[in-house]
Amino acid sequence: MAFLVDIDTGQNCFLRAHHSFGRLIYAVDTVISQPQISKHHAIIEWHNRCWHIRDISSNGTWLNQTKLQQNTRYQLNLHDKIYLANANHATFLVANLDAPCDLLLRYDAKSDAKSDVKNDGKQNPPTPPISLNRYHLLPDQAHPEIVLFIDSATEQWCIERLTGKQETDKVVLNDNDVIEFHQQKWQLKLSHDAVDTKPLHLALYALDKLHFIFNLSLDEEETQLSLQTPDKLIDFYVRSHHYLTLNLARYRALDADKGLDSQLQGWVYPEQLMQDLGIDISHLNIQIHRVRKQLADALHDSCNVQGLIERQSGKLRFGGSVFTIYKGQQLECAVSATDNEGD
Repeated sequence: MAFLVDIDTGQNCFLRAHHSFGRLIYAVDTVISQPQISKHHAIIEWHNRCWHIRDISSNGTWLNQTKLQQNTRYQLNLHDKIYLANANHATFLVANLDAPCDLLLRYDAKSDAKSDVKNDGKQNPPTPPISLNRYHLLPDQAHPEIVLFIDSATEQWCIERLTGKQETDKVVLNDNDVIEFHQQKWQLKLSHDAVDTKPLHLALYALDKLHFIFNLSLDEEETQLSLQTPDKLIDFYVRSHHYLTLNLARYRALDADKGLDSQLQGWVYPEQLMQDLGIDISHLNIQIHRVRKQLADALHDSCNVQGLIERQSGKLRFGGSVFTIYKGQQLECAVSATDNEGD
């Protein structure tokens, strides 16, 4: 995410896709409390894949000593200096011109300033922000405390906690909300980048159009998963969490063989899965989100990853309806679209 450096304070100013500067508190993104600054003084915005600045003030804005014409876009370049209402004193330095993205910023960095001082009296560098994609296990995938993800249906950021005995319901997050994990507080900063209309070839893959191919070793110690989409084959390699998905697929296959309607197939209580896999509820929930994250990383915006493992009325099921399972290179079962029609 692009940012400027406040030359007076040395602090970073991270840019939203449409970022306003001025004196009017609660009406601009960056407040500058100086009398010569207009209530709405300047705007920096992401346009045609570049950053631009516009002056909308009474006292003027300068870019590298050039005064800007009002309401005229000027493209920003790395190391540019921005002067607000004073051509002799630079206010900001352009330090990064990356595309806008949502961020997590350390919320308590200022209050912890004393603890950030080294023994030699120098301050440690500030904690870097976390650039967000669509699915995160935090603080890391090995020992996650929370899941932070964009709900595919609503395009809103949501959080679920994994540290208790059971998975908590997801909570919708808003801009500037503060979350806590790993004994640290972080603030969500949304870029407000407008999403263009998605081309047809990037439309969501429906789960019933995806073919999941499981390859299980004879001793059931290793499970490899491949995914055939309408336009490519993706190898998810051998992962321990694939065994969870495979077991859920087996339950769905059994119900398909019974002729149950597709909406009724494969539902199983977590307690049964815990017994099958020999894990506790915390580990089960972590594996569920590892499954979803791997799919989200591979398909980006092209699939409803929450639907891969569905939850309903305290039960779970595998959301894929077309899948094949091989054990020791021998076909164990194959479920097709017609098998999901039921009687």
